[in-house]
Amino acid sequence: MENVNIAGANNASCGAFWIANTITATFLGEKNRDLQQKMADENQAFQLQLEQMKNESQDQLEQEKIAFRRKMQNLTRQWMREERNLSLCNMEQSIQLGTYVQSFPLALPPATILNMIANKNNSAMQDPQMEVILLHTPLLSGTKGQMVSREAYVIKKETQLYDTLEYQIKADTAYLGNVNFRKDACKKIRTSNADIMNIHYLMGNTPTLVIRPKFQNGKILFTAAMWDEQATRPLIKPLFSISYNPILTQKDKEYSTEVIEKLHYIISIIVGVVRDQYALITWGKAPTLSKMLDSNENMKLFVKQNSVIQNFVLQENDYTIKSLESKNNPNVLKVYEETELKTMQKMVYEQMEYII
Repeated sequence: MENVNIAGANNASCGAFWIANTITATFLGEKNRDLQQKMADENQAFQLQLEQMKNESQDQLEQEKIAFRRKMQNLTRQWMREERNLSLCNMEQSIQLGTYVQSFPLALPPATILNMIANKNNSAMQDPQMEVILLHTPLLSGTKGQMVSREAYVIKKETQLYDTLEYQIKADTAYLGNVNFRKDACKKIRTSNADIMNIHYLMGNTPTLVIRPKFQNGKILFTAAMWDEQATRPLIKPLFSISYNPILTQKDKEYSTEVIEKLHYIISIIVGVVRDQYALITWGKAPTLSKMLDSNENMKLFVKQNSVIQNFVLQENDYTIKSLESKNNPNVLKVYEETELKTMQKMVYEQMEYII
């Protein structure tokens, strides 16, 4: 488990992806006449409010500007959500669920997911959430070291390992907030991009993170796939790989316990990093990775002592800070005030300092 390698270092960062989608949502909102009118009305009321605040402190004035910008973003997303609801009405018939369910990679029935999305879009949910799904890769070898045609008792044992792993991750997400980890969503081995695209086809209307571990040639490669509400395609980003021995995991209980613990830490950390980027950029919520690490001293030590996992966290945060620089990304000023950008950058810096 000591050998961990960064992959896809030149790929777009997760933070840049969320910012790009937020800017896209703003541009799309500007093109909608009804929404433009509603925004104009809101803006007029806001300008009157600013007139009344001339004698108040500059800090309070800036906070009001930031709150107003957030309100406009939420208005844009509300419009887009209403547009998607119209398309959801006919989706169940158009995709012929009876046929589609045969290739759908999750244990969650497609009809159940459609109902979940429709209910979420129709509700005035005060606290937004990101759906998180963990795909499965073989963790145990068969009695002769094979990874296919494994014995039934091996598969049963592997299922128990995933149950333990997902239970632990689910508990971690309670400290993160704004995350709905779909425990037991995946029951079979799913390691292809086609599986991710099939999930996106059905769940593209809701913010989602899919984590795909894939065992190959003595390593497990971790890939993250993510999309926002208005993303036409998911960002599929290779993250890093770890050395892994499925034969030892099958035969050595001590090694099995150790490796499942580390898989637990790695996956929870990935969820925390992506959640922080998305929640900060899209919802204006503070990073919470540090809260999760504070809940588990061993996980905190794992991040600080494993240089590559630590570098992954720091690198993603650094990408986010650079993406929030208006000089590097002038369009970001379409969405945020300079003061707001500085505030977000400060929160990311504080998160980085926590794990160094």
